[in-house]
Amino acid sequence: MPRFYQEVEAEVEINADEFISYCTKKEIQELISCLSRKGYISGDTMLNEKCSIFEKDYIENCIKLSSSYYQLTNEDCETIKKIANKL
Repeated sequence: MPRFYQEVEAEVEINADEFISYCTKKEIQELISCLSRKGYISGDTMLNEKCSIFEKDYIENCIKLSSSYYQLTNEDCETIKKIANKL
């Protein structure tokens, strides 16, 4: 990870974007893995770069649905269940 040096003990505010910009590609992958393990992000939210635009759209829609349970009507839930049962 990026190294930050400090002469005296003090609270230092680090901008997340600035921090990430100093990370290597491998360090960013490690960061994503860490965030996933700790539950901050779901593995489902990490879209594969090899996905087609239609697959990405589908995955994004599924994520929206999965995080909106309490906003769905009973009819919406039944429709989702019918679609899932077709598979």
